[in-house]
Amino acid sequence: MSGTPQESPATVGRAVEHASLEHVPAPHGDSGQVETLPDGSVSIPVFEEQLVVEKRLVVRERVVVSKRTVVEDAVVEAELQRECVAVDADPELVGLVEEADARGA
Repeated sequence: MSGTPQESPATVGRAVEHASLEHVPAPHGDSGQVETLPDGSVSIPVFEEQLVVEKRLVVRERVVVSKRTVVEDAVVEAELQRECVAVDADPELVGLVEEADARGA
């Protein structure tokens, strides 16, 4: 048989792969690496940048407070009272007691 080729329609099976995507939250402590799951799926991490602002208490400087004593001359007016004490000595001790001027002490 010779002749020209003829088109003959036929139904055949053809394998086509469709991808499905599922977004799932990352578990705490995720490694961030691409992983192959037990069912053959591939898990790809998605990263985002986050601005982290925190308030911390840090020592910026110190203020040192000290004191010193300064002696200044000042005129002070006040009423001063003096008391006088009279002592009667025992007659047996009269020779042993000396009289002293307490104003100088």
